[in-house]
Amino acid sequence: MKRQTIIWAFIGVLFVALIVLKGTLFGGMGRAYVEAKSLAFEVTPSERSPFAEPDSPNPPPEVKEIPAPKDALDRRGVWTERDGAVIGWTSWKEVQPRVVFEARAKAAKPGALAGTAGSASAGGA
Repeated sequence: MKRQTIIWAFIGVLFVALIVLKGTLFGGMGRAYVEAKSLAFEVTPSERSPFAEPDSPNPPPEVKEIPAPKDALDRRGVWTERDGAVIGWTSWKEVQPRVVFEARAKAAKPGALAGTAGSASAGGA
């Protein structure tokens, strides 16, 4: 093989090795942090006016936003209840990793969870 071919092969192998190293050891590659928000709406049919023409179209149903049930979180994203009277979905919004890490750090502070090893070792030293 030529010297130039060997150099380019070495650079290619080094590049692939760096990508594999970044993806496996240091983590974070290909991760997305999301926040779920469940929305729910109640659909009620509108009453037809007694003065409406017989061949006129029906009025659109009334849609009112209601609080989502606590167990409404669904990975598929869409859910219905009570014979289709309530429809809802879960929207996923991407958040910065910093927000997730700060929330985890706040939850892991000593004393936040009673009886954990972190809180016992902090008081014993």
